[in-house]
Amino acid sequence: MNNHNQELFDIVAGLYDAALDDSRWPPVLQQLCEFFTSTAIYLFTIDHTTGLVPFGVSYGFDLSKLADYDSHYVKTDPGAAFSLAHPEVKLQYNYLHTPEAAMDRCEYHDWLQRVAGLRYYFAAKLYHTPVQSAYASFSRTRREGHVDPHTLALFAQLVPHLERAVQISQRFANLKLQTAASAELVQRLPFGVILLGVDQRVIFINQAAERMVSAGDGLTVVGQQLCAVNRADAAPLQRLIAETIAISLNAGGSLTVSRCTGRRPYSLLVTPLSRNEIGFASERPAAMVIITDPERPQVLSEDTLRRFYGLTKTEALLASLLVAGLNLKQAAVRMDIATKTVRLHLEHIFAKTEVHRQADLIKLLLTAAVLQPSNPAGAVC
Repeated sequence: MNNHNQELFDIVAGLYDAALDDSRWPPVLQQLCEFFTSTAIYLFTIDHTTGLVPFGVSYGFDLSKLADYDSHYVKTDPGAAFSLAHPEVKLQYNYLHTPEAAMDRCEYHDWLQRVAGLRYYFAAKLYHTPVQSAYASFSRTRREGHVDPHTLALFAQLVPHLERAVQISQRFANLKLQTAASAELVQRLPFGVILLGVDQRVIFINQAAERMVSAGDGLTVVGQQLCAVNRADAAPLQRLIAETIAISLNAGGSLTVSRCTGRRPYSLLVTPLSRNEIGFASERPAAMVIITDPERPQVLSEDTLRRFYGLTKTEALLASLLVAGLNLKQAAVRMDIATKTVRLHLEHIFAKTEVHRQADLIKLLLTAAVLQPSNPAGAVC
């Protein structure tokens, strides 16, 4: 491989690195400018529904000048007009639409020379959909000159990689936003949430669960493994976790874990997580452990349950007690009704929520805790 091809290979590798790490864009864009003998480059996408630029990275160009361009000079830019009139043209450059003499009389080129010292450009439409388009545009000074056929041929080789890098960067940015939002949401939950990997290691723990395990009152984390402090609870907990991960979506269940302080036991729901479409993720969440503390009453308000699922007042009370960690017999005592009657109400709840197991019901109802007011009436913070 000669030095020229090696340099192009390094640029392609750098593009994909930058797609996954925004901090890598400046050096790879500088490398692109040096390789193509250009002063500036701008990679960007345009959202056709809003007119905004959801993605944009540049080197060698003052983006603050774009406000003037967007408000006025885009209307006099012959390149923009050509692109709109010829959407089928992938590569474009000055001489496709504007001869040198016409550039001397062009308001846009006069402005570009004054504010940025730039004269020529060559660009590629990376992709175009009814919703969004992406572009890569190099800018040159008079001294650097108009683009030549050899440079255009090299640029054409790079265009598919630029397209993929922009798409990966956008998707990765969206994924990071979704992940950050999901993590923030889970952190705000009033009950504990722990995610376990395929090897049973703890790979995520929210603030509520962190407080519980840090106290060492019933649960703890030893060697990245979730453990019960009480020896009698240790084996059942490990067995439930192992079975949930091994059997995957057909597994899961609930149990209580006693506490050293004599407080009412924690209620744990261990449920499997789908491992589809995880790809090459280094840490795969295989199970989720949801921990409720009956000493922290009303994790989920009855009003929320009635509003979301159409439950009666009695059904909502039963559902809130189950979410708080009580079993059916304990709920019957608290509600001062027969266990048989409690079971009848539970069947009605199953019908309204379209689930068939108590573990699935609790998992469903806990999702409503995200949407209820942060301090519902009667909740203890």
